[in-house]
Amino acid sequence: MNRLTRFQLIRCNLSRKPARACILAGLVALFAFTLFCGTIIGQGVSAGTRLMAERLGADVLFVPYGYESEVQSSLLRGEPSSFFMDSAFAAELRAEAGAEKVTTQLFIATLKAACCTLPVQLIGIDPQTDFVVRPWLADALRRPLAENEVLAGSKIVGQVGDEIMLFGKKLTIAARLDPTGMGFDTSVFMDIGRARRLLLLSDLAPRLNLPEGLDRNTFVSSTLVKVDPATDVRSFANDISQRYAIPYNLDFVMVAGMLSDISARLQAFSAFFYAFSGLLWVLAVIVLALVFSASVQERKKEFGLLRLVGASRAALARVVMQEALLLGAAGALLGVAAAGVLMALFKTYIGVALELPSLSPGFASLALTGGGVFSLGLLAGPLASLPAVRKLGRIDAYLALREEA
Repeated sequence: MNRLTRFQLIRCNLSRKPARACILAGLVALFAFTLFCGTIIGQGVSAGTRLMAERLGADVLFVPYGYESEVQSSLLRGEPSSFFMDSAFAAELRAEAGAEKVTTQLFIATLKAACCTLPVQLIGIDPQTDFVVRPWLADALRRPLAENEVLAGSKIVGQVGDEIMLFGKKLTIAARLDPTGMGFDTSVFMDIGRARRLLLLSDLAPRLNLPEGLDRNTFVSSTLVKVDPATDVRSFANDISQRYAIPYNLDFVMVAGMLSDISARLQAFSAFFYAFSGLLWVLAVIVLALVFSASVQERKKEFGLLRLVGASRAALARVVMQEALLLGAAGALLGVAAAGVLMALFKTYIGVALELPSLSPGFASLALTGGGVFSLGLLAGPLASLPAVRKLGRIDAYLALREEA
């Protein structure tokens, strides 16, 4: 006769009621899935926000009045848009005290243009004054862009040296930007003068409704300012707006305010996910505890027989705890694995749906988070089995068998 081992006893008990075992493991899996997804999404948005603050470089963005939301949508999510203002404002701004760096950009929405093969945001940058994009290219491109060259965001299809069609012209990708988690990832950059000329020569120009009196040779979309550290950014922006808002029909966007809005949304999102995950974990522990307590009551005869043939109370306690540990491990592993697959398949869609800058965490961060979530799920089983173990210690073998007689 084969010897009955503890593992065989556990396997037989779980296989005897597979539906119950699956439900219990599924509850732990739901907890692990929710916590892993929420943590990874929160880490991605947090990393994207930090990188955005580092790479945007500017403190204030001056844009045409009424286009504040468009520039934020373009920066955060890469939503194509077109808007224009007089470049003379940038020249006046450079003479203002407190303006440490000033540059201009031109935003052109190629999504609505029949001439273009890529639905992207085209951004023209001034190579002479740019302090936003050029610093990213210290290693990727150490020379000025040629007339027919562009910089491609990380999500733009194509490698360095490939050609893309914009405004009926073939342009070569000179370099690719590293992922930023911002709308820049789905944007194409080129010299602002070249972008302006391509636009005016294209079929798109008549549909843009350029404001009356705007110089067709120098118009821009936004003016970005890096304020001197000794100058208060809010006071600087308010002062400039009061003096130039009416002449140039402009408004401003505070980068710090934009980032604080993102941080507030991230905190609300994280608080919800962690609270919901905590509730699921507590619920899993309670349900597991109730089920194992009921299971011990159901198996009183079984445990009584095991006690009579020499099994100690400690050995029976280990059986119950290991059953709970196995269910917790299976559920936690399933939940983490399912969440990992979901995040890998739909990370781009999730980032777009959140409408927040987001970066995919690295392997080390994923492994650390997955290990932590798995450990919490694993802990739920043994913790839930403690009431059942205490009840097991009070079972008398003789009385248990008499009750079943």
